[in-house]
Amino acid sequence: GHILKSLMTVLISLFMAFVIFILGSRRFAYSKAFRGIALEAEETTGEGFIGVDVKQKQMVGKTGRAHTVLRPSGLIEIDGEIFDAKAEMGYIEKDVQVKVIRDEAGQLYVVKI
Repeated sequence: GHILKSLMTVLISLFMAFVIFILGSRRFAYSKAFRGIALEAEETTGEGFIGVDVKQKQMVGKTGRAHTVLRPSGLIEIDGEIFDAKAEMGYIEKDVQVKVIRDEAGQLYVVKI
């Protein structure tokens, strides 16, 4: 009987904690504080939102310079704009001239010139 009473106390406590958690999270989800954190704006193509940056696709074949050291990832600069890039082989020192050879899954791949 003693073990059963302890077990019931634990189960009732867990159930009550769960109910309080559900009510609390519902209230939190509709609170002003949460709305400030959550992104309410819908991103539509009509408003200029495009999943993959079209400009990045146009960088294939262009040349620029390594803005940071690429080992293998880093930043490159093309026409005064900064892009994330990855060295195709090894690593590339800062300020070395690079050429974009491909764009794969939103990642530019470059080689030393």
